[in-house]
Amino acid sequence: MLRPKKMKRTHRNQKGFTLAEMLVVLVIIGILAGIMIVAVPQIMERSRLQVDKANAKQVTSAVTLYEADQGALPTVAAQSGSNAAYNEVVQTLVNNKYLKKEADDDYTAKSKGKVFVYDSAEGLVSIADK
Repeated sequence: MLRPKKMKRTHRNQKGFTLAEMLVVLVIIGILAGIMIVAVPQIMERSRLQVDKANAKQVTSAVTLYEADQGALPTVAAQSGSNAAYNEVVQTLVNNKYLKKEADDDYTAKSKGKVFVYDSAEGLVSIADK
């Protein structure tokens, strides 16, 4: 007499993931990726602004040292409060070894839509909109 085959029993402790578990993980990964796509550019821009602030302080400190050594602030031909004045003062400070310049863009603003300006009356460097 033929006996019917017994069906294999599944064990509750089988290893592996169900389709539902994998879908939940994929949805979570997708949400995190979406958040990162939005957040990363903002984080990058904030870090560029921090670099610009540090560079402005460094150039202002170099101007102060120049004034202490020379007895006067660096003079510029360009209009005070302009980016052209800033570029002139940086070149003066580099030429007189108050700043070290390794690349052409070492002292240019990294933030989008921003430039450095130099106030020749006060000897201050600040960040301004283009």
